[in-house]
Amino acid sequence: MWPIGRSAGQPMNKTKLHGIIPPMVTPLQPDGTVDVASLRRLVDFLIDGGVHGIFALGTSGEAPQLSDGQRDVVLRTTVEQAAGRVPVLGGIIAANTAQAIAFGQQAQDAGVDGVVATAPYYFVHNPPELVAHFRAIHAALNVPLVAYNLPELVKATLDTHMLVTLAEEGTIIALKDTIPDVADTRAKALALRHVESFSIFTGLHWVTDLALLMGIDGAVPGLGNIAPSEYRKTVDAVRAGDLDTARHHQERMIRLGAVMQQGPAHASRIASAFGGFKSALVWLGVIEHWTTAAPMTPFDDAAHQRVGDVLRGLGMIE
Repeated sequence: MWPIGRSAGQPMNKTKLHGIIPPMVTPLQPDGTVDVASLRRLVDFLIDGGVHGIFALGTSGEAPQLSDGQRDVVLRTTVEQAAGRVPVLGGIIAANTAQAIAFGQQAQDAGVDGVVATAPYYFVHNPPELVAHFRAIHAALNVPLVAYNLPELVKATLDTHMLVTLAEEGTIIALKDTIPDVADTRAKALALRHVESFSIFTGLHWVTDLALLMGIDGAVPGLGNIAPSEYRKTVDAVRAGDLDTARHHQERMIRLGAVMQQGPAHASRIASAFGGFKSALVWLGVIEHWTTAAPMTPFDDAAHQRVGDVLRGLGMIE
């Protein structure tokens, strides 16, 4: 049975997404090709850890830096390996509507259960243009659409009024809200609560317990790649009313966030974060390489050792 309460073959937009849906990293070979064997192990690792879904080709998946061929391999491998155990969402982050639709058709053909779109990036669009973007994607595809609010990187904000309009008309079924202002995410949750089966997720990895207590449906945490079971325990504890246990697991995840800060001195913040995720997964024996997509500064042995020290401090490796 699906963790979101449906059987394989039932439309996802008839139920409510919730819980932990990690934005899965994309394992790469040193030559930049997709490491399919590592990807299969990662899918199993996440599902065995209790996640409620998998989000492929999101920000942590380095989607904007992957070729169409790489994207297709990631989508088809993820869907095949998940084998109906959890829903798979495919990212269709693009600079324009036509490209987003093309990515959506590719994801749909691969068998995903839903797609996730940001506002178009590069040019800054106004609210009517953003609404038109999501409506066009919805009209072109036969799978549910999740909106992804990512103003830091996209440079456009999906505001509450826009989201209510899109949700009420059935264009979108969920929102991933990646903003530091948790109060604003809560305000969106309040404004959208009347829309049946609509879900809101925080994209922040350090506030899962707080978000759930505020009525937010779940989290899409990058650190969920490394510690899916810890995030699942956080969700289960909050739902059981065991807030001390929830806080314990959440605080461990805050400490785990140090893996994102161990990159080489000349690495960008994002290269350090993604390299840290992958380095940790190498330490855990899940993937083979810590390779990130060019032009991100690659990790070196010293950075990898620093990530190992973080994991040892949390008792995740010996």
